[in-house]
Amino acid sequence: MRRLVVSAVLGVAVLATAACGGNPTRNDAAPSPGAVVTSAGTVPGATAPASAAPSGQAAAPSGAAARLPASDQAICSGRAEAYAAITTHDLRYLGLVDGRYQGGEPAKRDELAKLKQALGDYRDHLARRVGAAVDKQLAGAMRADIVYVNKRLTELKAAGTDYDGKVFRVADAINKGMARDQRVPGVCGR
Repeated sequence: MRRLVVSAVLGVAVLATAACGGNPTRNDAAPSPGAVVTSAGTVPGATAPASAAPSGQAAAPSGAAARLPASDQAICSGRAEAYAAITTHDLRYLGLVDGRYQGGEPAKRDELAKLKQALGDYRDHLARRVGAAVDKQLAGAMRADIVYVNKRLTELKAAGTDYDGKVFRVADAINKGMARDQRVPGVCGR
């Protein structure tokens, strides 16, 4: 079930990327057709992911993860929630800048803080487990993604409070790079 949730979140990310078009100029942004904006002007919350399988049983791995040793499969499945949080907060931030969600500067600041926290949590998750990875390809991908996340965190810090400009460009790069630039999802089968 967790894989379905992650797949759905990543699918939304791809659709959002196509809808956004990657244009960093946001002065003329208008809500897209069918955009959801709450009456309070806040970004709608995400629902908590359901458990991986009923009765406490782990779901059988599929795709690329099926070839990995059981301990590495656990690393792959354990990273899914932290990885999904990056996607969720990144898309919310982009939606705030694009005008799909209302909330102004305070909402952008809050969502940016959550995105930074999600990136840090994901990086820390990988860093704690990289030494335990049996598969050399997975270990190498984890090390590469730790470097990638650190780079994005540095870029976000350097962007400061230029929410609609510099921060937007980094958040957009994260959104577009989720599948292209990160290596662990490919080894783990997303």
